[in-house]
Amino acid sequence: MNKKIFLQWVNKIFIPTVIKIRKKQNLDENERALLILDGHSSRINFPALVLMRINCVDVVIIPSHSSHILQPLDVGVFHIFKSNLRKAKLNQDDNPFLTIDECLIQSTTKKKIIGAFKKCGLFPLDLSKVINHPGIFPTEVQKIYGRVNTGRRLHLGGKLISSKEMIKQMKEKFERQMKKKT
Repeated sequence: MNKKIFLQWVNKIFIPTVIKIRKKQNLDENERALLILDGHSSRINFPALVLMRINCVDVVIIPSHSSHILQPLDVGVFHIFKSNLRKAKLNQDDNPFLTIDECLIQSTTKKKIIGAFKKCGLFPLDLSKVINHPGIFPTEVQKIYGRVNTGRRLHLGGKLISSKEMIKQMKEKFERQMKKKT
């Protein structure tokens, strides 16, 4: 994905979906929404963030290499889909597309999606799910021992990138980039 495609996705798919959900749920048009993203460079996108801010959507970028802990799609849906797909390959029939479709349907049930948010500790909010995950180490360990060789462990430091300060910084960077092009 690149910045142009991300902007189109925000403008044509995500924002209209948020608006439709608010109407369906009888929520105020200014009701806050939250979008949790990985740190791919396409997400640091000033025009897209302005659109989301105008539409009352907060955007949180999770720390690098943490989607296996914090991102419900990775924790629940994709994990279950891949597991089902591996099992299906052992019993593969004549139509691999049917198998893929069946695995996708099995992994995207409402119960499994809700379970993925719960497992990540995002809803209902349960920070102990993250803090007690074996891939997380406390900041104090890093402070006391300096750079700790932790293998696959990580330090949590996600960012809310839709704050006024972050958008201002991105706007300045965006304007500098536009000046360079002219």
